[in-house]
Amino acid sequence: MSTTAVTWSGHQNSADGGLDVRVSLGDDVTIAGFIPRPHTGFQVKKSGMPRTEILDEMRPGDVLRPIIRDLANRSGA
Repeated sequence: MSTTAVTWSGHQNSADGGLDVRVSLGDDVTIAGFIPRPHTGFQVKKSGMPRTEILDEMRPGDVLRPIIRDLANRSGA
């Protein structure tokens, strides 16, 4: 996998639309390793985060962030 398929915000606390690291590969790419799907997002936290805070971050005001919806629409992870 080329690193050009991976983007990151630089700092885990920076404004990033809800994901700290994004992987965007072609839908036909075969993947082996720790990245589960061609379109994958990672949220990075240095400390433990309770479930309620995770939900608030992924869907502020009970509205799912567009980046999370996009991952779901692409059968991402």
